[in-house]
Amino acid sequence: MMNKCTLSVCALGVLLTGQVLDGQGLVQYREFALRSDVATVSKLTGVPTSELKTIHDRPAILQDLQWRPSRWNASSSVASTDPVDKMGFSFYDDQLFRIVVDYGHERTAGMTDADMTEAISAIYGAPVRRLPGTIRIASQLEAESGSPVAR
Repeated sequence: MMNKCTLSVCALGVLLTGQVLDGQGLVQYREFALRSDVATVSKLTGVPTSELKTIHDRPAILQDLQWRPSRWNASSSVASTDPVDKMGFSFYDDQLFRIVVDYGHERTAGMTDADMTEAISAIYGAPVRRLPGTIRIASQLEAESGSPVAR
């Protein structure tokens, strides 16, 4: 099984403390903003909403959507150099609360975990430390991707 570097951008805390973060913008990864609705993410990815997988539906609806960005640019015959292999989006009552990014091994060959963390942190900020005693359930994409490098 190919080892892949995984970065999980978890934002449940942002959703729960959204009122406190008043002056700050929404957390984003590329063009995807936390709290976006399913329709917006579906439009940005080109993945139809019929591809949504419902994980739980009571008392709240939990849904996941997976996307594999194209390795080819539609206007070019040259392969993309984007290191992202696939992305997973998790929704809580139609609001994006988690983005899981799986980087392809062949696109990150030679990089250590520290290199990955440093490169991504330079753009998106330092990794988030989990509070002691908190419990977190991994998404299907996270479970399939192996050990996370950073969150």
